[in-house]
Amino acid sequence: MSRPETTEDLEFNLFYQAIQTRFLQQYEHAQQNCWLVCIPRATSLTGCSLTRSFVGKSISQDHQLQTTTSAFDQ
Repeated sequence: MSRPETTEDLEFNLFYQAIQTRFLQQYEHAQQNCWLVCIPRATSLTGCSLTRSFVGKSISQDHQLQTTTSAFDQ
């Protein structure tokens, strides 16, 4: 059975690779606090810079869509 086109392997996602290496402290902090980490599709990252602020905005502390500053923008 083939997979739907909407799925992708995390191991090949540049954002996921970055939070597992360059931004590991942020990722582990989010895990320790049971926060939601939103992994954007790889195709949506074209032209984006993966910065601490960008990663922080992908972490939801209250499991709701955030429209305010994240804790990692400080």
